[in-house]
Amino acid sequence: EFDRPKSLSRSMRRSYRALEQSVNKQYEHMTTPVEQGGMGINVQYVSDSPYTHPQDMHEDVTKRKTLKVMSTQATGGHGLWSDEQNDRFRAVHDMFGHLATARDFSPHGEEAAFASHAAMLPNRALRALTSETRAQNAYFVHRGNNFPPNVPVNVPSWATRLEGAPPKPKRKKADQPELPFGS
Repeated sequence: EFDRPKSLSRSMRRSYRALEQSVNKQYEHMTTPVEQGGMGINVQYVSDSPYTHPQDMHEDVTKRKTLKVMSTQATGGHGLWSDEQNDRFRAVHDMFGHLATARDFSPHGEEAAFASHAAMLPNRALRALTSETRAQNAYFVHRGNNFPPNVPVNVPSWATRLEGAPPKPKRKKADQPELPFGS
């Protein structure tokens, strides 16, 4: 899908709208001052990978109330979102995905962050989250640590499940083995 992206299906576009709405609410909560009921986190967008270990991110957030995020401007634009919206997504995903699980940005850390962030979203947003995280992670792993283009792709609904595997096909009655002594 990343090599030859197709137009997004109507259901994927709806999923991206739902993800965008949820991310905006989460971002507002994250950045609203504590006195106003938020978390009071100052998000800074930087041009290089800001953390080498999850502990560094944890210390930055807990001690300085600051979360550094690699900016979309530094990595190249998104195929659907503005740089600002994609930056918000990255901040929210880093906070509620990676920081919440104390996991890094390795393939295993990305999968843990996907599961954590998915738990905070409505079902209709999960396909878009899957495209933005799990599908990109799969591309990275299966393409020899090469990052995919930052474009939204169509993903099947089964890919949103934590097991992440397609449903097993149902066997037809004709395919069932015969019992040795009749039925």
